Amino acid sequence: MAFQEACQKLADSLSAADPSKAILDYLLENAVGRKNAKSWTKIRAHLIAQGVTNIPSKENFQIGLLGKTRETDAFIGSGRLGFFIIAERDDAYFTRDFYIKRITVQASRLDKLQKLIEKEFPLS
Repeated sequence: MAFQEACQKLADSLSAADPSKAILDYLLENAVGRKNAKSWTKIRAHLIAQGVTNIPSKENFQIGLLGKTRETDAFIGSGRLGFFIIAERDDAYFTRDFYIKRITVQASRLDKLQKLIEKEFPLS
């Protein structure tokens, strides 16, 4: 419940003209819990249907609102099925596990790049 309350507080603090408010309101009404995750396509379609303007791209949403919430208690969960408000412990673990998988893949790519750098540009 703490995640949901923090998201509601954040939504309430935003102006009605802010697309982030519309996104948070949509998630709070339709995507509480990982089983109700919504893809960016569905979120965007809802915003368009509501007449929201200045809709961010998925990348800007991830860097902007999603990134900002992850620095607060209003941490929005995500996974391969979409985005959601964390409602219970399993939702939080689901998001944590998603992060672990992504970080592991990125760490492997970083290791590969480091080996290529050492091979192509040896220090002698």
